[in-house]
Amino acid sequence: MKSDQIAALLPSVFRRAYASDPTLQAVLAVMERFLDPVEERLAHLDVVFDVLETDERFVPLLARWVDLEWMYASENAVGIPIGRLRALVGASHALARERGTKQGLTRFLEIATGVRGFSIDERAPDLKPFRLRVHVPQAAVAQMSLIQRIVNSEKPAYLIAEIVSP
Repeated sequence: MKSDQIAALLPSVFRRAYASDPTLQAVLAVMERFLDPVEERLAHLDVVFDVLETDERFVPLLARWVDLEWMYASENAVGIPIGRLRALVGASHALARERGTKQGLTRFLEIATGVRGFSIDERAPDLKPFRLRVHVPQAAVAQMSLIQRIVNSEKPAYLIAEIVSP
């Protein structure tokens, strides 16, 4: 916002004095300089809320908004790289829709670990009732504590999960 635009917002007595008062002109020039960075930020506000383009420091706040804070912010959290956290936040609407399903848990695990190939048995002949078995691909075995946290958080509450690796 320019000085003359700011002056137009002032009471009429100040608007009349603006043209001839160098002190008022200087004050409004300072206000103009203060408002420039704010206007620049507001012009690009959509970038702030775009999880793929926003500053790395803002991604945890976006994760909190979609209930993924537990992925990075607890005492015993196993941190995930910022790129995977961005992907999880970006997919959060679809993951919420699929929550409690085999497909939702598989997709969550694949995004969070960056490894494909998870499979889930719900009705294997050797499984007891109310149990499920999560098969972890070899490439994800090093992330077992993260996988355990995800399975405990995302599986249906009435099921007991068994995690197996090759």
